[in-house]
Amino acid sequence: MRKAIAVLFISAFAAAVFGQNSTIVKKELSPAEIDRIIKKVTANESDFRGALTNYVFNRSATVQIIGMGGQVTGEYRRDSFMTFNSDGGRFEKVVFSPVASTPPGFVTPEDLEDLGGVNPFALEPSAISHYNISYVGTQRIEALNL
Repeated sequence: MRKAIAVLFISAFAAAVFGQNSTIVKKELSPAEIDRIIKKVTANESDFRGALTNYVFNRSATVQIIGMGGQVTGEYRRDSFMTFNSDGGRFEKVVFSPVASTPPGFVTPEDLEDLGGVNPFALEPSAISHYNISYVGTQRIEALNL
């Protein structure tokens, strides 16, 4: 999974580096140019991870059980303040959570994690040795050349 994400980032960044427009440009890259692209991507990812420490948002999660006739028969609600700490981990402070009227265990911690979204992936230079990154080329995705 990590390898696929890393290849996707490399491909997307390579398209941005070469400024492709609506025509597909077939260009063979030298190993030195590929290494330069990978280093540039990891440097940008490090900047992205640093910017996350300044990013905050509010999350309001409501899960309802809808009974016969369309009426709400149970509800779970949790409002949170979300931010990222200096190591890139997500921090949540629950600011409002009334007593749930759903059955116990109806909303699991995994459900709440899914409602909060996925942690952004950042490929940092310090972790580059944990990945096998290779440039596989460009590809057209709808109207974009990536």
